[in-house]
Amino acid sequence: MVELIKQSAEVQLAYISDIFKVIKLEKGEIKLNLQEIDLGEAIKSSVNGLKVLAENKKIDLRIENRTGKEKLVISFEFPKVIQILNNLISNALKFTPPGGSVTVSYIKNDEREVEIHVLDTGVGVPDSMKKELFNKGKKVHIMGTVGEEGTGLGLFICKSLVEAHGGRIKLSSREGEGSDFSFILPLKETG
Repeated sequence: MVELIKQSAEVQLAYISDIFKVIKLEKGEIKLNLQEIDLGEAIKSSVNGLKVLAENKKIDLRIENRTGKEKLVISFEFPKVIQILNNLISNALKFTPPGGSVTVSYIKNDEREVEIHVLDTGVGVPDSMKKELFNKGKKVHIMGTVGEEGTGLGLFICKSLVEAHGGRIKLSSREGEGSDFSFILPLKETG
């Protein structure tokens, strides 16, 4: 009973936190404190923080650096890139059944940008719901594999933060086969 109350309180706290983030985004009150950060280190930090969740669901969570470089520097606010990664990865874990996989990969494209992909073998997103996923106030009801639910604001927040940093976010998904949420950011290369 105590555990159930604790879980309920955590869900409510996350929802309230998301509402405050949305209000700040809409008012333009999110101030960016850009720093040069190593994208690979940010991804490792996020994945390491979610390993236990993946292990509990028996999901293979891995990172693939497909850039050919050890270090990729981006101009971003570290907590915000972690927030984006955590949201996309935790969503992938939520909608992937036990025995599935979630892969976080990143690759440099020809336009001096880096693409970060969160690819899962989960339930996928029906075509009819894809356009609504990134919109505020449009909670899309896709039940997680063990009954998890979210606030419906996470992807809107991710989209807003990515765009505030000069990037873009997109989705490729097939119902019953999984999803690939990706975001593209400007790259700041160092020698």
